[in-house]
Amino acid sequence: MQLMRFTDLQETPWKNGGGITREIAAARVNDALIWRLSIADVGIDAPFSRFMGLQRILTVIEGHGMALVSPNGLLHADFATPLCFDGALEIYARLKQGPLRDFNLIYDPSHCMGQAEVFAHASEHRREAKIGQIIALHCIKGSVALDETELLHKGDTALFEDEFSRFVIAKDSIALLVTIQTVAKS
Repeated sequence: MQLMRFTDLQETPWKNGGGITREIAAARVNDALIWRLSIADVGIDAPFSRFMGLQRILTVIEGHGMALVSPNGLLHADFATPLCFDGALEIYARLKQGPLRDFNLIYDPSHCMGQAEVFAHASEHRREAKIGQIIALHCIKGSVALDETELLHKGDTALFEDEFSRFVIAKDSIALLVTIQTVAKS
């Protein structure tokens, strides 16, 4: 298990000046992105960066969400609700009620698949990262106890690879669980 404390993540300002990205973890092959987990602070209405050939799962973890305007229609990115979409999609983000923070998984579907789910309100869960699988557990609100040895606070993320984990969501807390599964090549 790897713990990434929010306070230890490096900030990278966006070229348009409208936000900041903090990379949590990533996998690359010959400089090509296979997957990346990150946290972004979105401060203004602006176009999204496009990621050709990649998929995205975005979850608003602070703030009131945003409307994502695209040629294919309107998508709503709401608090603690994972939203999946094509990373190549031309999107203009309109903040609903001011700045927000989101958690992102961007991945290459020819190498892996991703999924995200939200857990809340004083509950206990068990997950096993199977062979070829990486699980990221992110604390959105409150705290999450891991295997009775570690505690995640708001903004912290734990990564598990080929491991078993037990986690307990504290009362009035919310956690995001992201699973990355390697796709077998034929």
